[in-house]
Amino acid sequence: MVRSTIEDIDRMSRRTHSVGDIVTTQELAQLLCLTPRRIQQLAKEGMPKSGRASYPLKECVRFYVSYLQSLAEEYSSESITAEKLRLTRAQARRAEVEAAKAEGAALEAEQVRHESMILAGEIKEAFLALDGRLAPKLVGKSAGEIKLIIGDAVAEALNEVAERIEKHASTIGSENTKSS
Repeated sequence: MVRSTIEDIDRMSRRTHSVGDIVTTQELAQLLCLTPRRIQQLAKEGMPKSGRASYPLKECVRFYVSYLQSLAEEYSSESITAEKLRLTRAQARRAEVEAAKAEGAALEAEQVRHESMILAGEIKEAFLALDGRLAPKLVGKSAGEIKLIIGDAVAEALNEVAERIEKHASTIGSENTKSS
């Protein structure tokens, strides 16, 4: 691809210029399929100039081809390095998950879903039981007393749920240790 581009530029330059010619910014931009502003930027980056807004054609073509080759090499080595890094990180994550499974510290997605449903059921059950327990205690009480009674009942329900979850979690941990 680079060789065909060089040959195209060479053919194009022979039509209107000889290889040793000095060209203007506009002519060089047209030959290299760039904007005049980009030619000026490349000149600041080291593209040869022969004077104000004039460039030696042959040296500029060589510079530009070399510039494109270095960009291609830089890009390909960076992308390969980035892909290798991504692959290494993915392999490390996979190894960590496998090690955690082997130690019984990791749960399968289905098991997590199942345990989450149990947890949701425990919470729902505790809060649905509140109305039956609280109704008789709230009759004839002031708003402040009702607030305290409800607050205490909610805290008690949450503590009960926490205790159930802790018991359940300890049985899960012992099951995972046994199955390893």
